[in-house]
Amino acid sequence: MASRCADFADAPGGGVLVRSVAEGSPAAQRGLRANDVIIGVGRTRVANLAEFRKATEGASAFVVQIRRGSAMLVIPIR
Repeated sequence: MASRCADFADAPGGGVLVRSVAEGSPAAQRGLRANDVIIGVGRTRVANLAEFRKATEGASAFVVQIRRGSAMLVIPIR
């Protein structure tokens, strides 16, 4: 996911915190929101921003597992 689509940081307790999502971006169109925590890409768990970047490197489409409050969601990103 290109940095122009969203802003990320390491999340306290693990995962990747979505700090903001650009309006109209593929991530926003698929439902990713600020304060979501990405915990996986495909079938790979991600504990931090470096692992997230490695898991998405070169990908034009992927699925993220996110934690939103107490809910767990799966969102495809293209």
